[in-house]
Amino acid sequence: MKQVHIAHVKPEFRVLGIAACKLGEEYHVLGTVFKGNSELDGVLAGKGKRGLEDTIIKTVNGSKHLGQVRLILLDKDIMPSEIAPCLIWEKTGKPVLVLTREDSIDPRYMFQYRDRVVLAKGIDEKSATRVLNRIHGESGSEALRIADIILENISQVRNV
Repeated sequence: MKQVHIAHVKPEFRVLGIAACKLGEEYHVLGTVFKGNSELDGVLAGKGKRGLEDTIIKTVNGSKHLGQVRLILLDKDIMPSEIAPCLIWEKTGKPVLVLTREDSIDPRYMFQYRDRVVLAKGIDEKSATRVLNRIHGESGSEALRIADIILENISQVRNV
């Protein structure tokens, strides 16, 4: 599949931030669709037993927001298991950025953005940087932050 090149990132650029957890044998996925870094546009949720990537792919592809979302954003540090961003990109057709706090960077696949290391699949580094400049505020990406807050609270209620 060909990488995406984005010359200009409009303010209404929609990003899907995904948080996930494992409860028992099931993976639970929650995504928030944001316009830029300021306006919540939608929420999607799913669960599955076949693996984290399969659950993410099934949830994204089954969402009414799929056509509007331009990019999927994941935070490796809050995922319950390893993820394969290349598989998610191939199966959803949406570029994937994975943020992490790792120290080592493989320049063939990763680049530094502020205090994070970014792994980009399906999008070139310059385009990814443009997108991050639009969607990444002082406290990071709202799409990821809000998805994580919602999922954390839902999983706490379920564990009561």
